[in-house]
Amino acid sequence: MPAKSKKYIWAYIISTLFVIIVGCILFSLINTTREPAQIEVEKNQSAVDKGYKYLVKEVGGKINVFETGKNQPIEILDKPTNILPEYDQKLLKEGIYLENIEQLDRLLEDYDD
Repeated sequence: MPAKSKKYIWAYIISTLFVIIVGCILFSLINTTREPAQIEVEKNQSAVDKGYKYLVKEVGGKINVFETGKNQPIEILDKPTNILPEYDQKLLKEGIYLENIEQLDRLLEDYDD
């Protein structure tokens, strides 16, 4: 194999490794800087069966609070969702289920500064 081809192969390997390492570092940084309001929920069971009492969800660009299973919000925050971090916007589009009023209060404090 000519020396020139070996140089290209090594350059490709090194650049690929560099991209992988940088990607891993960025992924790690993104995962460690998530907002405290981010709550993960299993979506395989219904919210009522799991004991969730509240649902916080983006509706019409605003944060709406619902009692689980109800269609009318019990509270609508004035803060627009488009100014929130992208991850929180995604969570609010999907809906954040909460078990009790304490969790709801903490979450609303995070969003209502």
